Amino acid sequence: MKYMGKSCNTRKLLVMYFCNILGTYYFYINLMIGGIGNEGYGEIMVNGRVKCRAFSSGAHWLEHSQCSTITDLNKGDRVWVRTGSNGPYAFHGLSRFTGYVISVQF
Repeated sequence: MKYMGKSCNTRKLLVMYFCNILGTYYFYINLMIGGIGNEGYGEIMVNGRVKCRAFSSGAHWLEHSQCSTITDLNKGDRVWVRTGSNGPYAFHGLSRFTGYVISVQF
């Protein structure tokens, strides 16, 4: 898997990775939440299960939250970020989702 970077300026962010190589992977999200009172979260999902959750309370004008996970994936597994917020413009354009393979299993 190559570097996956995605920025968003909308309420929902959807980037999906379909695993085609059996191995151990690292995934990371960094969410920038803009606007006082705008709360937001992002969850790294693997086959419909939450692996980690980043949450920002919106107490300051620009906050960031992050989470990461190391997980074993089988061929055909799916990884994506599920987001939610209380405002239509909570996510700043500097929000990122990335991942890479740590080790390949043969």
